[in-house]
Amino acid sequence: RFTAALIGRGGPGRWHVLNDPGVPAGRVLAQTSDDATDERYPICICESASPSDVDLSVNIKPISGRVDRAGGLIAFTAQAGGKFDIYTVKPDGSDQKLVVSGDGDAVDPSFSPDGGRIVFSSDRTAFGGEGSRNLFVLDRASGALRYLTFGRWNDDAPRWSADGRITFTSDRRGVFDVYWVDSTG
Repeated sequence: RFTAALIGRGGPGRWHVLNDPGVPAGRVLAQTSDDATDERYPICICESASPSDVDLSVNIKPISGRVDRAGGLIAFTAQAGGKFDIYTVKPDGSDQKLVVSGDGDAVDPSFSPDGGRIVFSSDRTAFGGEGSRNLFVLDRASGALRYLTFGRWNDDAPRWSADGRITFTSDRRGVFDVYWVDSTG
């Protein structure tokens, strides 16, 4: 018997028993939700089983992600070691790679239309200690990172458009608004 609970903000998740031939029991308990609320941690408590009845593994907590339509990869943000990094993975879960790590959190990845670059928001900026986040671009071939925006504000939720421009939200004028920037900055 299981009891579901929620720690943090947001609505409750939905719990399902799913078939999974990749695990010894052939079934897994999975939580699903479309709620994108930050700090949302659903839990499921097993009330009538011994520890030998349950095999638990948690490696990362996916936060957000986007699909690279050009190369078929998924870029996602996950919390590992107390900070948020960006990974890529194939849709079948194989070939997971850490692509952005280091100082500060890196969140909200979005692939360029050709799949060669990833834009993301991060507090690794010079103003990160003040709570600011700017946009950065990762060149996937070289691994080079560069600033796309720079300032004492919060630039979030970057998304590439088909024409190569990047839309994002920013509070640079005191309230969050939608902006766009050319991918060269």
